[in-house]
Amino acid sequence: IRCFELLDACKFTDFWEAFKQLESNAQVDVKKSRQGIISVLALCYRTAPLSVVQSALNSTATVNASDYAEMESVSGNVVTFAATADNTKRHRVFQEGIKFSSVSSFVVASQ
Repeated sequence: IRCFELLDACKFTDFWEAFKQLESNAQVDVKKSRQGIISVLALCYRTAPLSVVQSALNSTATVNASDYAEMESVSGNVVTFAATADNTKRHRVFQEGIKFSSVSSFVVASQ
């Protein structure tokens, strides 16, 4: 349960420490665990420092973009993930026609 909580909280380095302490960790596929972590990183980042990715994967080995579908490239000390709607900047501006009087009532009520 502790490992699940750490993964859910995106505390990947702490996850690997807890994972090492499990007696049954031989039954868990490390490659699948790393794939899941890469998927989470790809949701959050378009680019990330290589050291951050290596730490999250509990690996000092070379990270190859060809090992993960979500990775576009590894160049120098930067990992670039494939662009998705989740990890790219949105250029759309929402203009909903909100009247100042409706917002000002919130400001007055909070004081």
